[in-house]
Amino acid sequence: MDVKGMVIEVNGLLDIYPTDKMIDKLTMHFLKPSNYGGEVLIVIYPTSKKGQAYVVFESEE
Repeated sequence: MDVKGMVIEVNGLLDIYPTDKMIDKLTMHFLKPSNYGGEVLIVIYPTSKKGQAYVVFESEE
């Protein structure tokens, strides 16, 4: 995967939603300016570590 933005690691996620809903919730959260969000390219969830996701932003800002 060729990523040219900023990637953040999110830990401590509870496994209470189906995968597609969790991805939607994370995307919506990190898109909001009030959460200092930005344009989300992709959310990588689930990962090999339980409760972890990666959020990839379009730019480093």
